[in-house]
Amino acid sequence: MDETPIVIDVGPASDPRPALQLRVPPEMFMEVANDLRREQVFLGTPVTASASMGELTVLMASIAGGLGGIAAVIRAVTGRHRHRVVRLTNGEGQSIEVSGLPPEEMDTRLVPFLVAEQKKHEEVRHLYEFPALTEEDEG
Repeated sequence: MDETPIVIDVGPASDPRPALQLRVPPEMFMEVANDLRREQVFLGTPVTASASMGELTVLMASIAGGLGGIAAVIRAVTGRHRHRVVRLTNGEGQSIEVSGLPPEEMDTRLVPFLVAEQKKHEEVRHLYEFPALTEEDEG
């Protein structure tokens, strides 16, 4: 039995669209990408991080319709990997464990964590928006 924790790093996306980045272990990339597609929140992989960032690979997930899709993906991962600890972390070093919890308790921990990351994205997303070119710019 593999007792290595599954760490999913959640953070604001470097994208003007309402999105979060999920950084997952490389061996789980396809599994989580397929879960995101199933929940219709998969936005792809950032070009700058499409290979690997250290021990984690990056996926972009839409939060335009709320956080339910991402929460469902995390529930699916914990359900498939009941024998492993699933830990969510963020850029400030905060983490929560969501494995082995009843659904109500998982949501009690998971939703506020995701909401906080969503707020961070809203605070920085303007940094990734580019103004439209005008005739003067093209001129």
